[in-house]
Amino acid sequence: MKRGQKGGAEGAIPIILLIILAVFIAGKFGLVDLSGVPVLGSLVAQKQIKVMVIGHLSPQMNEILTSEEFVTNKGITLLPDMDPEIVGRFTSLSKYDIIILQNQRTCSYAAREKIADRVKAGGKLIVIGDACTRVPEDSTVFGWKIGRHTMGDIMPVEIGQLRKTFAQGELKVYDWEHPIFAGVTDIGQKGKYDFSGEIVQVVPNGEVLAGIDPGDGRIWYGIVESSGLTAGKVMYFSFDPATATESKALIYQTFLYLTNKKG
Repeated sequence: MKRGQKGGAEGAIPIILLIILAVFIAGKFGLVDLSGVPVLGSLVAQKQIKVMVIGHLSPQMNEILTSEEFVTNKGITLLPDMDPEIVGRFTSLSKYDIIILQNQRTCSYAAREKIADRVKAGGKLIVIGDACTRVPEDSTVFGWKIGRHTMGDIMPVEIGQLRKTFAQGELKVYDWEHPIFAGVTDIGQKGKYDFSGEIVQVVPNGEVLAGIDPGDGRIWYGIVESSGLTAGKVMYFSFDPATATESKALIYQTFLYLTNKKG
């Protein structure tokens, strides 16, 4: 062996170890996705999912998303209760993985345009109930297609005439193989959840994943997924998903599905 050859090989070992350590640290902080890498993937934490809420979370949804299970174990970073007017004028949406619209019926044209543009550019959006169905510029109309800068281009549903009602029954799953229903364990009769709460009547133009069966022979549309968008995605819930049984699994699996991550 030539002089210096052994020393050079030994000197390279610390460098390799430093590189491995750097990759591991990057994975821990979500800078590199190692979820698919054997051994390393199981050692690093799930990459952070950054969620912005425009409007106000329901008490049930807030309890879930701010719980230790979601924040610490599942890596959910939450920016709650953003005013749509602030969003429309100042706030950038591009740094958030998921945007949730809840308990905010009125959104300005500027806010609606920014939300729609973000989805068209690849953003992921969850709309609950009748969020953003009215504009302050014209109180006589409602829906996602109204006025300028419409959200109708991205929404998988149109608002119905009855609009809101209270229902108690079951959330009936039509596509049980869909990823958002993975991880659900206590479903009683397969394909159904117990449900009790307020729902909004809608007419779907996307893929219907689940309906709400109040037991009176009438089925309401429950979960509808957008189709036809190039990169972005909209998941619509006509009810608060946090009020259904197995709500934690349903919400988390929806997050994973929209961000293309593994649980």
